Amino acid sequence: MKYFTLFVLLAVSVTSCKKDEVAVQQTAATKNVLQSVVAGVNGPTSGAVNQDLLFTLVWPNTNNQHNFDSLAITPVQANVQHIKLYVTKDTTIRTKRQLSATFKFKAAQPGTYYLKFAKPSNDSSYSIVDTVTIR
Repeated sequence: MKYFTLFVLLAVSVTSCKKDEVAVQQTAATKNVLQSVVAGVNGPTSGAVNQDLLFTLVWPNTNNQHNFDSLAITPVQANVQHIKLYVTKDTTIRTKRQLSATFKFKAAQPGTYYLKFAKPSNDSSYSIVDTVTIR
């Protein structure tokens, strides 16, 4: 009986210490960042030099699990920007879903600029190419 009581106390203390760790691991395992296709872009087609132009980006939100994470913006040429949208796939229901993101563009020189929103693939194809004229 003495060993049984000791075993029960030991089992309870071990499980109570592990409870938080298991919850954190389950939460971390349900989230991962992945590149998403930009399904729509809404914004101006022209602007002025040094003016902030705001574009609203939307993406497919499969089962309401894809929450905005970040944008990766790479200048390819002086007038071309390559933009990748990253979302967090979250299978938990604890977070509020963000269904759009805002991309801010500012040009220092007048001209025609091309905003190329990349597809999540290994090739260099784009889902949307937006053209902005700066005067």
